[in-house]
Parts: sequence; structure tokens; C-alpha cells
Amino acid sequence: MKRKRNQLFVTALTAAMAVSLLSPAEPAAAAKKVKFNVKKLSLTVGKKKTLKIKNVKKKAKWSIKSGKDKIKLQKKKKASVVVAAKKAGSAKVQAKVGKKKYVCKVVVKAKTVKNGTSAGTKTTNKPADAKNATKNPSNGQNNVATQPTNNPSNGQNNATTQPTNNPSKDNPSKDNPANPTATPAADPDVPKKNEQDVKKLQALIQTLNQKGADISANLDDESVYHWNKEGRLTEIYWGEKEIIGAEMADFNEFTALEILDINNNNISGTFYVGDLANLKELKCYGNKIDKLVLDTNKNLQELDCHNNQISNTIRLNDSKNLERLYCSNNKITELDVSGCDKLQDVDCSNNLMSSLNVSDLPSLKSLNCSRNMLKDDNLILTGSIGLINLDCSLNGTNYDFINLNLAGFTKLESLNCSEQPEDGGTSADDTMGFDISACTGLKTLNCSYCPIETLDVLNLSNLETIDASGCNLSEITLDGAVKLSSLNINCNEITDLHIPETNEIKILDCSESLGIETINFAVLTKLESLDVSDSYVPELDFSICPDLQVLNAMNTGFGNPDATTDNEDLPNIDIDLKSNAKLKDIDMSMVNVNVLTLPENDIVANLSASNSAVTQIVNLEKQLGLETLNIAGTGISALDLSANTNLKQVSCTESQKTGITGVDESIIYIVPDDSDDGEDGNEDGDDGEDGNEDGDVELE
Repeated sequence: MKRKRNQLFVTALTAAMAVSLLSPAEPAAAAKKVKFNVKKLSLTVGKKKTLKIKNVKKKAKWSIKSGKDKIKLQKKKKASVVVAAKKAGSAKVQAKVGKKKYVCKVVVKAKTVKNGTSAGTKTTNKPADAKNATKNPSNGQNNVATQPTNNPSNGQNNATTQPTNNPSKDNPSKDNPANPTATPAADPDVPKKNEQDVKKLQALIQTLNQKGADISANLDDESVYHWNKEGRLTEIYWGEKEIIGAEMADFNEFTALEILDINNNNISGTFYVGDLANLKELKCYGNKIDKLVLDTNKNLQELDCHNNQISNTIRLNDSKNLERLYCSNNKITELDVSGCDKLQDVDCSNNLMSSLNVSDLPSLKSLNCSRNMLKDDNLILTGSIGLINLDCSLNGTNYDFINLNLAGFTKLESLNCSEQPEDGGTSADDTMGFDISACTGLKTLNCSYCPIETLDVLNLSNLETIDASGCNLSEITLDGAVKLSSLNINCNEITDLHIPETNEIKILDCSESLGIETINFAVLTKLESLDVSDSYVPELDFSICPDLQVLNAMNTGFGNPDATTDNEDLPNIDIDLKSNAKLKDIDMSMVNVNVLTLPENDIVANLSASNSAVTQIVNLEKQLGLETLNIAGTGISALDLSANTNLKQVSCTESQKTGITGVDESIIYIVPDDSDDGEDGNEDGDDGEDGNEDGDVELE
């Protein structure tokens, strides 16, 4: 028996040790979960509290989901926001991080006055029985009843109460103060402000306000000022305060300053940030600053100076802690970020730089250097292989992106090296191959209007989106791109479009591709949007695309024409869309189609068959959701639309109008018989009834 007890003891001890060893891991796992610092935020009208969201890598977008009259959000940051209470009630604050949303409930209580009742509640100091009331002297002495009282429970008179030294709530003592409304002690969370900082700040506010600014003089306003535990001024938020004439020297005396936000004012001239050794964030965007000097700010973590007139070289090589740099829309000619090992995000787009060296920056994740004047191969990325997003687009014909060395950039997910149509080369002598085979993590590629002849994405199994429109492409290899969902190859010279049998393609644009002879359309079973406008394509079987929502076949020649065939010479065919129950938008204008059969659904919203050979539309009466219909220039002479009660516009010619019945004449739009622009009065021949410039619609 004793041996058995010992075995049980050893087993229990072993289990306890295992639990103790495992338990520290639980908080570590929980720490990775995104959550608020409180489950519910409670505050009183007129008060403010900071709500934080923990364990986020991306910046949270803060908003009020409900109760906008109850609270106000101030001082929005990456992972925190100040919630100010306006009115009693409940509200909800939402933090959107990436695609996920997190909601925290906020309870706002009414103000309380000294007697403990809510503000605005009518109170009285009159006792319930004035005759028997006991006086409560304010001097803190013991209370003594002034009159004998009659106790109805025993019918006897109570003797006059004598003073007592026993502590109680009615009998205060040194250890038991009775009066809860006495002057409260100083709030330990509210530091005493540094006198020098206060004086200098008040003087600066007065000076700037006299020049026309609108700056709060309330130094306790947490949405504008923040003071540390030592009472030093550490944060100033003066965005959009109509500040004129401010200089960096005005702020240099606030030596503890960590955040300075003076965005969208009228500050001009040179901004020399020299004496603020503790400065971590400087946001001076949206001003008229023409020179920005940062020489000794080694603690700077974020600089946002976009939308200014800065024309000098920006040197940040001493800012070793810099993580985020936004200097777009200036006139910067040179940018020095050498040695900024912590730099993660750079946007220097729309400047005048002819070269950019961002090599050996191990933390760099995102770089946007588009719309500059980069020449040849003067974009140096060597060693910065942690890059995830790269946009070097729209740098003009001087920039030969094909020489860009992306070997080793396996973490790159988004690459945009597109050019303007007028800049992209179209001469066969200028075209080259484009090697991105090393970018195995690539998800999005935009190389539109670049002079490339072939595109091979064989090894890019993570690729989801390709925009190679307007290139000189004669060949594209998609094998291996098993996650590809969107492909745009419009305006190219591809003759054989081979799509792998295993694919996720939902959007395909091969418009303005007159050379396409074959498309293995049968494998596009997940297609939702197809644009084959202004092309010659083989006769297609749309029944294999049950998820198709948008079909644009305007000015398409269905068949197998030779290079000299015109659409008018192609034989008419019938198009059957009966199996495409999800179709919403159909453009069959200017096509060689005789009978158009619509799906047997009621969700088609826009249908155009203008200037086509169509003489019959089958199942039109079943389209109860139809809003716009264009039959101008077709062979249809009689049409009963009485079942299409949702129609908002019907386009036809004058001669067709008399054959249209079942609709109010006010929604009939007459297209001139001799119109050559798409029969709907639009310059570009678009239907235009859905309000979209290009006739595009958003997919669900």
C-alpha cells in the first residue's frame, strides 16, 4: 500500500512539474494574438482615455462603428487612439488591421457632482425629517444630536446623544475621514509640467496665433500635447492649424520633444532640424518647405515631408534608427539613406532623382521610386533582398528596367515597372526578354507598356496578377503560375494563348489582340470577367464558364479569320449564354451574331447589342433586373418589354421606336440612324448606361 502511495505521489509530482514547465509558453502564445488592452473601455463625459491594440504589425485604421454622438477619436496612431467622451451612452470603436476588423465597446458615464449624483440631476440638501435632522458641521468635529427624538418602535424618548470618539462614517477621525467631497489629492498620473516648457510653449502659441494660426492654448488637451512623467513636453500635434512663419528654431528649445506634427500648414523656407536630439517622428507634409536639413537626428524613426517644394539633397545617413521615409511629390535630386539599417518603408516617388542607391538595407520592405528620372541601371538594390514591394514605374525611356538585377529577391511580392504608352518601346529592335525567375514569392506583376518580347513566369507559383498590356509580347509562358487569378495581355501580338489546365483565372483581358488564333478556352472554368473586345477570337463555348459575370465582346469577330479578314466578312453565328446564370453585364455590340440567347436568370443589369447582326434576343422577358438595353442599329424591329419593369433606359433608332412596347416613352433614348460611335451618343462608343467610364463593374 505504501509503495502504491509513493507511486501516486511521484506521478502527481511529475505532472505538476510538466505543467509548471509548459505554463510560461501560454502567455507567449497569447501575446501574439491581436487584441485590445481592455475588454471594455469605461470613461466619464469630458474625460479621455487611450485605447491600444496589441500585437499588430500593420497600422490600424481607427473609426467609430456606432455612437458617433457619444465619443470622439483623437490622436490616431499605429496601435493606439485617444477616445474622448462627449455624451453618456454606449459606443463602439473599430480598428481595421489589414482585412480584419476588431471592435471594442465603450461605455460613457454622465458626470458626477460632489454628492455622488449624476450631473444635471436635481438634488436637495433638505433632510427627510427636518425636525430630527442631525447637523453635520463642516469643521470635521463629532456630531451631536440637538433634539431628543421620538422612537416610534418603543414609544420612548431618546436621550440626547453625547459625543463619541469611536471612528465611523458619521464620526470622523484621523484614520477615517468622513467627508468624501474634501479636496482630492493630486492625480499621480498627471505630472506637474516643466515651467520652462510651459512658458516657451505659451509664448510660441501666442506669437503664431497673432499671425493668423488657430492653435489650442489648452496645454492639457491630449489630442494636441503630451507630457511625460517628468513633466517635459514630448509631443505636439499642430496639423492644419493655418500656421504661417514658423521656423524649426521655434521648436528647438523643447529638447525632450519626440513627435512633432505640423502637417498641412503654410510653413515655407528652410527647415533645419538640428537641436532636437530626442525627435522620433517629424510630420511636416503639405507645406511649402523648400529645404529640409536633418544632420544630427540619430533617434529619428519616421520622416514624412511629402507634398512640399524640397529641392535639396536629403541626407539621412546619420539617422540610424529611421524606419519610415515619405518624401514624395517634391523636387529632390538626391537621397542618401546609406547606413539606415532599420529602414523599412520608402516612398520617394515623383521627384527629380536620376539615381538611387538603396543597397545593403536589410530591413527594407517597401520602395516606391516611381515618376523620377532614373537613368540606365542607376537603381541599386544590391543586398536589400528583404524587399517585398517595389514600384519603379513611370521613369521614362531613359530608364532601362530590364537591367534591374533581382537575383536573390525571393521575398518580393509586388513589382511594378510599367511605363506610359507613349514611353514604352514598340520597335522589335528594342525588345528584350525579362528575367524575374528568381522572384519566387512574387504575387503581383505590372510590366505594362514595357518593350518586352517574351514573358516567362514558369517558376512563379505564387503569382496571382499579371498586367502585361501594351507590350510587344509575342509569347507568354504561364505554366507553373497555378494561383494566377487575373491576366491582362491586351494590345499585344500573341498568336497562341496557352493557359495551363490547372489555373485559378477569374479575370482575363485579351482585348485589342488581333493576332490571337487559338485560346484553350475550355480550361477557364472559374472565369468571372472576360474582355475579348476589338479582337478576332475562335468561336467560344461559354457554357464551360458558369461563374461568368461580365462579358465584353464589343467589335469582336467570332470565327477563324485570316489576317486580311474584316468583321463584316465573317459569317454570322449564334451565341448561347443560357448556362451563364451569374451574368450581369453583356456587351455584344458590333459583332457577327445573329441569335443571342440570354441566361434564364433575372440579374442581367446591362445589355448592349448595338450595331450588331442580332435579330433575336431569347429569354429577354426573363431579365427582371435589366436596367439598360441598347438595340440601336440591330435587326430587331419589334420588342415587348412589359416584363422588364426595372428598365431605366432603352436605346434604339427612330425607326425602331415604334416597335418597342411595354415601357414608358420617357426612358427611350433615340440614337441617330447614321451614328458610327456605338449608337448610344457616347464619343467612344461605350454604352455608358451604368455610369462607369469604361463599362467595367465590380465583381462580388
